[in-house]
Amino acid sequence: MQAIDNVMHVRQIRQYYKDLEHMVRYELGMPDLWVEIQAERDKLIEEAKAITKLQQEAERQEQLKRQEKIR
Repeated sequence: MQAIDNVMHVRQIRQYYKDLEHMVRYELGMPDLWVEIQAERDKLIEEAKAITKLQQEAERQEQLKRQEKIR
């Protein structure tokens, strides 16, 4: 059931994204705005990945410190 919900949710998000692109590019007539939106989205995704990576490294370092104390 969870898998079905996840797939349906992803499909719905993709459709919303396509609808938004169509609206911005063609109905509003602002294709340059769509390019800016995509660039900002990409930037936010990269920032989130970098933050996740830093958090994982901090957790790993903390775990190493705990293990060292135990020894």
